[in-house]
Amino acid sequence: MKFPPFRPVFITRLIRISPAAPNPVIAEMRIGLRRIGIAWQLWRMQVQQRSARHELIHVVLEKKRVVDNYTALLSSNAARTAALHRQLKTLMEDGQ
Repeated sequence: MKFPPFRPVFITRLIRISPAAPNPVIAEMRIGLRRIGIAWQLWRMQVQQRSARHELIHVVLEKKRVVDNYTALLSSNAARTAALHRQLKTLMEDGQ
């Protein structure tokens, strides 16, 4: 659902200006304008929710990436330490 970038303020102003609608056409127009205004506001809310959701997903992914990097670093450090221990052990055994 795409809407042109008009503002609901403009629509409400139009509704307020139009007379108390003795004419059924004007009444229909006012109802239509009000509906467009409501639809536009709903659409804007959806867009805002969508962007908020995207931002939240982005934050979660960023946190996950940081955690993954940290765990990778820890595991690589552990592997490196184990390798150093093995080397030291073999050196000490060779020295005896």
